[in-house]
Amino acid sequence: MENKIVTGPESIPEKDLEKIEASFNQKIEQPEFSNHSPKDILKESIKDSFPPLTSDSDKEETKEESYLPDYIDSNIDPTLKSKLDTLINQALNKGIESALKSAQKESAFILDAFHDALVDKIYPKIIAKKSNTK
Repeated sequence: MENKIVTGPESIPEKDLEKIEASFNQKIEQPEFSNHSPKDILKESIKDSFPPLTSDSDKEETKEESYLPDYIDSNIDPTLKSKLDTLINQALNKGIESALKSAQKESAFILDAFHDALVDKIYPKIIAKKSNTK
């Protein structure tokens, strides 16, 4: 079976976005988050929406397309870059929960960079949706 490569946040499963958006909307109103940027709040919402999972997932190879955060540059170890690319594609193709199962088996750096990449892709969509409801 050939993996379909998707190219944007619109391909993230709607149920994942709704779960993250609900957490984001709740957190943004809480006083303890008043000094946090919306992107930091979104990052926490992603972490809270998909807590660490204990079950193993099948490792799968996917075609890679880069969705890396801005601080990942060309000097990064190609193995780390490849892992991040694979995780982002897994999130876009199979859902965030599946990708997080894999990411949680990696280093803290990979997990944090993965969260950052998701924030960069999901944030504009949630903000646009929030603007449309006002």
